[in-house]
Amino acid sequence: NLESVPFENESKLTNIGSYGFSRCPNLTSIKLPSQLKEISSGLFEECRKLKSITISSDVSKIGNLSFLNCYNLDSVRYLGTKEPYISQ
Repeated sequence: NLESVPFENESKLTNIGSYGFSRCPNLTSIKLPSQLKEISSGLFEECRKLKSITISSDVSKIGNLSFLNCYNLDSVRYLGTKEPYISQ
């Protein structure tokens, strides 16, 4: 019953595997680690209660189906200035 994921400010995590948080029905918000380089394919697929996400400036790629069926996602905050590559 994961509702939120608190990563520490100094987290060195650079990758979260594909579908890592998929089908977490109670996940509502997440602030990704600042060192994360990529949002893997299907990472948040079917997280139907996900409302907000903050994406660090180091993210350079967003995998396909990353936010599939995230019907309540209404706030995506991207901290970078260069648009990341988005897979089709």
